[in-house]
Amino acid sequence: MTNKVYVAHLGSHYVSVIDGSTNVATSIPLGGGTWALAINTVTNKIYASVGGSSVVMIDGATNATSVVATGQQIVALATNETTNQIFASDPGADNVQIIDGTTKAKATIPAGTNSRELAVNPTSNKAYVVDPDGNSVYVIDGSSKTSEKLPVGLLPTQVAVNPRTNKVYVTTEGESGTTGPGLTVIDGATNTTVNIALRNTPGDVAINKTTNKVYVSTGSELSVIDGSTNSLSRISFPFDVDHLLGLGVNETTNKVYAANEWQANAVVLNASTGVSAAIPTGSYPQMVAVNEATGLAYVPNQGSGTVSVIDGADAPPTFTASQPPVAGMVGSAYSYTFRAKGSPAPKFTVYAGSLPPGLSLNQQTGVLSGIASKAGTYKIQIAATNGVSPSAFTKWFTITVNPAKNDFNSDGKADTLARDSAGNLWLYAGDTGGHFLPRTQVGSGWNAMTSLVAPGDLNGDGKPDVMARDSAGVLWLYPGNGYGEWYPRIQVGAGWNVMTSILGPGDFNGDGKHDILARDTSGVLWLYPGNGASGWLPRVQVGSGWNAMDKIVGPGDFNGDGTHDVIATDTAGTLWLYPGNGASGWLPRVQVGSGWNSMTAVVGPGDFNSNFPPDGTADLLARDTEGVLWHYPGDGRGGWMPRFAVGWGWGAMTAVL
Repeated sequence: MTNKVYVAHLGSHYVSVIDGSTNVATSIPLGGGTWALAINTVTNKIYASVGGSSVVMIDGATNATSVVATGQQIVALATNETTNQIFASDPGADNVQIIDGTTKAKATIPAGTNSRELAVNPTSNKAYVVDPDGNSVYVIDGSSKTSEKLPVGLLPTQVAVNPRTNKVYVTTEGESGTTGPGLTVIDGATNTTVNIALRNTPGDVAINKTTNKVYVSTGSELSVIDGSTNSLSRISFPFDVDHLLGLGVNETTNKVYAANEWQANAVVLNASTGVSAAIPTGSYPQMVAVNEATGLAYVPNQGSGTVSVIDGADAPPTFTASQPPVAGMVGSAYSYTFRAKGSPAPKFTVYAGSLPPGLSLNQQTGVLSGIASKAGTYKIQIAATNGVSPSAFTKWFTITVNPAKNDFNSDGKADTLARDSAGNLWLYAGDTGGHFLPRTQVGSGWNAMTSLVAPGDLNGDGKPDVMARDSAGVLWLYPGNGYGEWYPRIQVGAGWNVMTSILGPGDFNGDGKHDILARDTSGVLWLYPGNGASGWLPRVQVGSGWNAMDKIVGPGDFNGDGTHDVIATDTAGTLWLYPGNGASGWLPRVQVGSGWNSMTAVVGPGDFNSNFPPDGTADLLARDTEGVLWHYPGDGRGGWMPRFAVGWGWGAMTAVL
């Protein structure tokens, strides 16, 4: 009625009050940790078990506090708003106290040896308190101040009352080797009981009095009992559910909320449609409280000391994120997250088209990820649905998966090319363990070339190519045929002898086509965007001062952010990562190594399969002054795994690419 939420703190000496209109929280000091809370919405009084030994009343209008009762170990509270009575279970004193909310007079009723949780039927003015030690429930009559013991299942824990049907529901954990977990149904008129077996240990019980459905959180599922027939059904969820605890029901919207403790979210079930969703919360959510007037649900998070507020209003989904990256590469990791808002939280599906082989879409999180395994162009449309019309759809989008940057023989593994002093070109095919298969000669007369580059697929036929510059500065494209050989070469430039370094970074501008970077004699770095048909779009300056760099290579996506990067060594031997931003620019550079001036060649073959199977991360090959070729496996986060040698005698090679 006041749209305020009260949160108990067992480890701190105060109660938090959240204004439901602004979500602003204030604190009321109580002088001890709060064990339990109960509210009388009619009188606007809040009752707190403080320090386990006293009941403190908080005036909801003024926040003034006063002690209304004391005990030994008060662990649970409940109010009867009709009679203005407060019921307090005190297992330390083996009783339940009934406190008059007007006069503060107190009656003490015996209630077993370990009375714990309790619930009140305001119509009959009876409270039901569980006694796990005695495998029983004590029925406390608030009018006559008497109690009656009722045997129930083994180890009762939670209790809920439906005053409309005068039925009481008690969860029981059972014991291994005897009676298993269950739910005891007590007829409030006759005190007769019925036991319903449950498959898993129950966490909490809640009731929708309007539909007469009883909900029990049981491990990874929700058990539903029809209050008219006691028939049992189970609801499983299409997402990870490990440990359901506290429950809350909004009878107006017929939604059920459950704290999913180990997944740090709240499960929301629309009981009318059967649609469910997982809403992220803080860590270790424990309970749920629902304000039916506002449609909001409140979830306290024990692990983070926060309260998550869930808007329970139905809303159709709408996408809130832009289209995904248009390019990927065989053997390289791809990741993009579709985002959509709506209530319940939307689920994501491929509505039309097909995903590239190797990629999958997580229906719950919207993450499209994986390692693409087949080059091609894929047209896709994604849908977001949550049971509320209309559903949302992305525009048609295309993902172009380029072939692996250095897979010259089409076996799905990154390869290396090397030219010897006689001008012979050799193909060193990569295997599945970061090593080479027996080499194959794939050309001769290549000593006429002053620069050799492995740029990936420049002509758009799905096979990686080689570029070479001759002594006259003519730039030649040698189209790969996918079998370690070449189609007739094509001239793709002239005047390139002004360039002191040429490298293939992959798709540097994010348009789905492979590009070239080149440094001129003044240290300016130029991007030559590929047009996907053996030619270039207008070049763009993307840096200056690069003549301070000794070696520059394009390894692919080295830091795992989905964009292609550049790695360079300066004259001091420091190795720098220049992360690409996917749009012809850079993120801040990061040092990723030192002492690299001992290397006479550095090559970026892509994912050289350092893991088995390939891990989709870019690696480096480096030759030292002794002619040893080292494999530096990238860890996919901008760092390295331990290096290992993959070849000796490589000092005889005049070019490695």
